[in-house]
Amino acid sequence: MGGVDLCDRLISYYRMDARTKKWTIRTIMHFIDLAVTNAWVQYRCDEEKKTTPRRDILQLIDFRMNIAETYLAAVDEDSDDDADSDRNDGDDEDVGAVSRRRYVVPIPALPLRLSGAKHLPEMSSNSSAMRCRNQGCMGKTKVRCIACNVFLCMVAERNCFLAFHTKE
Repeated sequence: MGGVDLCDRLISYYRMDARTKKWTIRTIMHFIDLAVTNAWVQYRCDEEKKTTPRRDILQLIDFRMNIAETYLAAVDEDSDDDADSDRNDGDDEDVGAVSRRRYVVPIPALPLRLSGAKHLPEMSSNSSAMRCRNQGCMGKTKVRCIACNVFLCMVAERNCFLAFHTKE
């Protein structure tokens, strides 16, 4: 009974909630919670066998967030290109707005960063260069990844664009 009790306890921490009386929807959501929780338990067991330090093993909430970000990124990629380009055009105009605060684009999840040929560089029309978002780089650039929407260096001395989109 230890495994069943553990699984029920873990599901109760971050249960998906939807206000519905339909038993079919509630059952489907319960099975999704069950699958995610069991996947996390297996992930944690595998990481412990690989002797990964405890601080590097994802907590359950972070594991669930990575799964959600991965699926949301897949949905965004499948949407039509016109809506995506309209959204990006608005971001470029907001950078030079009256407000001095700039919107910081979060670094995408690892599955989106490594997702293959969808990442193409684009020269931004901003008047000032933006800071490179690759870890450890302090350079400024006008090159932006279309899929990730982050600015990355592409110069002869360093290719942060390639380093950002390959496994670290």
